[in-house]
Order: sequence, then C-alpha cells, then structure tokens
Amino acid sequence: MQNIADLFNDDDVFKIQNALLDEDDLEEQQTDRHIENKIEEILDTVRENYLNGELNSEEAFDLFYQMAEMGNAEAMTIVAFMYNVGDGVEKDMDEAMYWYRRAAELNYSDAMCNLGFLYIYGQDIPRNYEKGLKWIHKAVVLKNTQAMCLLAECYLNGWGVKEDHDIAFDYYEQAAKLGNQGAMMALGMMTLNEDDKHFDREKSQELFRKAVEDDLDRKPKCYPVGNEILEYYRGERSF
Repeated sequence: MQNIADLFNDDDVFKIQNALLDEDDLEEQQTDRHIENKIEEILDTVRENYLNGELNSEEAFDLFYQMAEMGNAEAMTIVAFMYNVGDGVEKDMDEAMYWYRRAAELNYSDAMCNLGFLYIYGQDIPRNYEKGLKWIHKAVVLKNTQAMCLLAECYLNGWGVKEDHDIAFDYYEQAAKLGNQGAMMALGMMTLNEDDKHFDREKSQELFRKAVEDDLDRKPKCYPVGNEILEYYRGERSF
C-alpha cells in the first residue's frame, strides 16, 4: 500500500506527524494552509487517476482514507461514499455514517446533503425524516444545490413537511439559478404541465435546453451527492 506521506517532502511530513500526534486538536491541523493545500493537490491527482483507471478502487480507497485521517473533509466524504456502496472496500454503513458525520461536522455541505438523502430515502439505514431534514437544511444554508433539490422533493411529496408545490418550485428555482442541472429538469417538467400553475411552455423548453448544455459541461467527481446516489445505485450514473 502506498503511503500518502511519500507524496510530501520531508518538511511536510514532519509537520503532518506533529499535527497528528494530538488527534483531538483537529482545528490546529486545519489551520496549516500549506498542508491543506498540499493534501488538496494530492487529492485532485488521486481522484483524476482513479477516474481514468490508473488507480483501482482498492488503491484509491487507501489513499483517500489516509487523507481523510489527516482531516480533509472531501476525502472523508469520498471514503464515506465508498463504504456506502462497497467500492474498494467492504460495504459498511456504520463506517459510512461515521465519515459522513465527521465531514459534516467540518461544515462540508456535500456530506450533510448525503446524510440527509440517506435518512429521507431510508437508503440502507432506517428512514428518519426529522434527521434527514436537519442535515438538508444545514446544507441549504451553505448553498448546496443538491440539498435544495432534496428539500424541494420533500415538499413535493410531503416527506416530513406539509406538501407544498409552490415551496418546492421555489427551491428548485434557487438551485437552477445556481446551475443545478437536475433542478432545471425538474422545473422544466413542472412548467410543461398544463395543469400546474407554473405552466410556461417557452420557459420549459429553455430550461431543458440549458440543462442539456450544462450536463455536457459537467465535470465528473469521485462521489455523487443527494439524489445522484439513487442514480448510481440504479446504474444510471457513473463517477
């Protein structure tokens, strides 16, 4: 197994080892921007090599796990997802939830969104609307567009909230304005429905056109967020 420290120079390794001596002092680890930037740089390289097949799932998981232990929230979220679906490691929902929560506690909105998704859908864990909505709202405050879409779905279906299509439309619209392709598609469907108060055929066509253009420009990442997990499970989306 490759050790992530091998990718740092000697001075970096010394700083990392000193920071990791006190595991409770997570805040101090995160204040060293030099180390943070170096970890992010390596994470980007590992992600690229994983997505293009130069690293297999097991190799990638080992490296992401080491970066997660160093306090990187994105790496924690990737590790959580890999435990979530059993990619590169045996599926373990306890570990998945542990790493999602650790990343969420660092205010990483993708992790909050995925926690919300798992609770709302009861995906591999007991359904709990209260807990799901708590995490989704936290992610929405941080402008996470997938969380906005999840909250819109909750209002569309009355999941833990009173059904309200107007509020759902507003959340989809917020997400669409921030470039979320799924929100554009959802709004396109709502504005295409002649029985819906938001019916607007011209707007619907424009939303669908924009959604297709944005999907072509979408950059892949190592893990899905929110409802993208459902597409991953169904084999409709790869990462």
